[in-house]
Amino acid sequence: MQWLKMRDARRLVRYVSGRTKPVAQFLLLTGARVSEALRLSVKDIDWGQSIVWIPTLKRRTPGKRPYPLTSSLRSMLKAACEGKRQRHRVFPVSRQAVHKALKRAGRKAHLPLHLCHAHTLRHTYAMHLTMKGVPAAIIQRLLGHAKLTSTQVYVEHAALPELAEWVKKALGEDEA
Repeated sequence: MQWLKMRDARRLVRYVSGRTKPVAQFLLLTGARVSEALRLSVKDIDWGQSIVWIPTLKRRTPGKRPYPLTSSLRSMLKAACEGKRQRHRVFPVSRQAVHKALKRAGRKAHLPLHLCHAHTLRHTYAMHLTMKGVPAAIIQRLLGHAKLTSTQVYVEHAALPELAEWVKKALGEDEA
């Protein structure tokens, strides 16, 4: 599993231009799958309750999961929804357009191109939450994972630097 440091992910998104920029912002702010973001309709946003109902497509019984409407997400979605009707898609672009835009942005941002795709933003989001100490059960709900074991992979990856520190300490390598 590969992810970007949050500052690099933000730089990547900053270099995305045109109609795909709001999608890239949404992916980084929510950890949603690109297919979920592209299925999002204006009616899926409850401005009064401050909730975005993200379409969950990976489960056997598709549904929607609630996601809190943060201030940065709210302002981005307000702009993306401007002039659209309830049934309209928030992001009227294709997967291919998102893929190409992220690759183009990656070149401009001088980032490794193999890390410049939509799913990397999902992994980056999850790793960032994990490293900030957000409980795995919360991350599971935010990502729409049916099983906690799917979320545990982020916890295991985040713990690798900590494991190295413990090994150094145990072997006395941290002493000068």
